[in-house]
Amino acid sequence: MKLISVAAMRDLEQRANAAGFTFMAMMQTAGERIALYVDQKHRRGVQPYALGLIGGGNNGGDTLIALSLLQSRGWNTRAILARDRKPHDVLLQEYCRSGGAVVDAAKMNELQHLEGIVLDGIYGTGFRSPLPEPIQNLLSDVSESLPGFAWIAVDCPSGMDCESGEVSRGTVKAAETVCLEAVKRGMLTYSAFPYLGELITVDLGIARSLGRAGEPGDMVITDELVHALLPKREAFSHKGSYGKALVIGGSANYPGAPVLAGRGAYAVGTGLVQVAVPASVYPTGVTSCPELTWVLLEDAGGCISEIAAETVILYWMGCDSAVLGPGLGRHDSTRRFVFNLLLRENLAQGEVAGFHGVARRQKTKYRDSGRPPLVIDADGLTLLGEDSAWFEKSNLTAVLTPHPGEMAHLTGLSVEEVQSDRMEVARRFALQWGQTVVLKGPLTVVAGTEGHIAVLPVATSSLAKAGTGDVLAGMIAGFLAQGLSTWEAALVGAWMHAQAGLATRKIVGCDESVLAGDVIRAIPEVYKLIE
Repeated sequence: MKLISVAAMRDLEQRANAAGFTFMAMMQTAGERIALYVDQKHRRGVQPYALGLIGGGNNGGDTLIALSLLQSRGWNTRAILARDRKPHDVLLQEYCRSGGAVVDAAKMNELQHLEGIVLDGIYGTGFRSPLPEPIQNLLSDVSESLPGFAWIAVDCPSGMDCESGEVSRGTVKAAETVCLEAVKRGMLTYSAFPYLGELITVDLGIARSLGRAGEPGDMVITDELVHALLPKREAFSHKGSYGKALVIGGSANYPGAPVLAGRGAYAVGTGLVQVAVPASVYPTGVTSCPELTWVLLEDAGGCISEIAAETVILYWMGCDSAVLGPGLGRHDSTRRFVFNLLLRENLAQGEVAGFHGVARRQKTKYRDSGRPPLVIDADGLTLLGEDSAWFEKSNLTAVLTPHPGEMAHLTGLSVEEVQSDRMEVARRFALQWGQTVVLKGPLTVVAGTEGHIAVLPVATSSLAKAGTGDVLAGMIAGFLAQGLSTWEAALVGAWMHAQAGLATRKIVGCDESVLAGDVIRAIPEVYKLIE
């Protein structure tokens, strides 16, 4: 799904009109696509019912065209004129000729015990708050009088400002929102999103009319996109076919975090996952998941020692991806370890640790070209952010996965500033840092190094639990290990993780009791869904 601002959408429409794809042709196409969607999705019985709420502008016109076409397909349709339309309105005349009926709100009583759909076409993306009181009353009367009717918003729910995301009092929550050509940015804000219901787009052909079809741009992450990007598996393959990931983290206080990340990487198909932890943490971690393999790091009293960077480099140069951060802690020694690992150009030769009982001497020179793509998460982000010029001192290829607090620490902004414009904050710093950024939280934002963003249209409290971020980091690393780019791995990982969060609610029975391990166990259900 394309994602665009209201102003940019208006500009596209005007340029398409000037190029010969007229406003009337766009409206006709919109009505046809809405009618086709409604007929395919909601036809019930021999003569299904549809009620259209008609505004005075283009949204009302789109809805009248859709009602006319539904009437011709055997639907029993009625229209309420919520706002006056122009005298001798051609679309209104065509609707009446099709057999449709224009009624007043009192006639809704005839439909009270039936099932059908309401097409909300009163206001479109040009709306600015507040809703007039008569419209508030109409919306309330219709929604309360027709409980058996599915509420479908045409382009956006009436009462929603699609630029700012402000929602006026009286706005009715839609079961579905059918966006025309693209989702408008203001819809994917915390205030607006709960009013959208299921999000659908219909293609009007505007981009094609301007020769811009297929051009990259901002988007909403969908299952179709993820399905196209998912790594393919072959019967004639082996574990080496699906990459090797290294998880670096763990401390005495957080021994489980790297295990969750490792399990997350395995759950999305990675062939081999190693976990590098302080030696004292190994006995706890090794009993948690027998499929994981281990690298023992120099220990500084239950956390990773600063000299362990040499050991990590020895091992990650043979890996296809790495995660840095889960359970690291913030000890001074660990901070120096992170700086040694990411910001130093040369590391001296020395004795390095590895699998238990194995030590070997190797001359190691740090080269950025020898470093696998990274996922930096949790305390890895916090420690890295202590050097405000980190992105100028390193040549990372990484996915950064901050929650709003970590993003505030990395950027110097307040959490409120981060949350006030999540899309633009993520975009701005992905460009500045030259890294892919996954700004976590409801409506997760993925920002790429080319200036594009993608928004995940999911909000669930199932994922508001410690450890779920570690799982996400491991999943993204797993997709990196299988050959996806940082942008692709971030998109696919974020979507799969969110869908697993939704699936756990059905499996566990409630959001409150979901644990990070439940999210991992739900990943197979997501694969079933998408396949």
